Amino acid sequence: MDSIYLVCAIAGGSLVVLQFVLSLLGGDTDTAFDGDLDGGFDHDGFDGDAGDAFVKLLSIKTVVAGIAFFGVGGYASRQFGLSPMASAGIASGAGLAAVYIMAQIMAALGRLQSRGNVDLQNALGTEAKCYLRIPAKGTGTGRVTVTLQGRQIECKAVSNGGEIPTGAIVRVLSLRNPTTLEVAGITS
Repeated sequence: MDSIYLVCAIAGGSLVVLQFVLSLLGGDTDTAFDGDLDGGFDHDGFDGDAGDAFVKLLSIKTVVAGIAFFGVGGYASRQFGLSPMASAGIASGAGLAAVYIMAQIMAALGRLQSRGNVDLQNALGTEAKCYLRIPAKGTGTGRVTVTLQGRQIECKAVSNGGEIPTGAIVRVLSLRNPTTLEVAGITS
């Protein structure tokens, strides 16, 4: 049993260090076991039951940390002369605690992530370029590209005036709804 603990400690510890180095280099080292590749904290496969909470705990980082601490806890307890049963209990407890603590840390880090949301209110009064024809008098939507908050985005747009052809320059007048701009053609 000592060799199993030692292998878990060495392999798990090595993988933890490798994940840390890869994350410093910009690599994504965490894949959720829920089928998504988003870090394990946005699972839609369950509808809020206990299984959902369990699946949210599981990611590559949490499992690797659990294996590493299982090995360290078991090996250390055996070195202190504890019985194999007591060592197995300590190893399991250390592994489960590591999974839980790592999941909490990853969730906290996930909440710190910037979403980069664009506030369309900032587009009011700016110029945009018609990307897809905008029908006249609000009878349909077209698309415009507008530079906003340091990046170019594409938005739905409507016109209360005449039809606006593709390639025309427009001015953003208002927000029709949270995702649609009201624009007017600029006459030169």
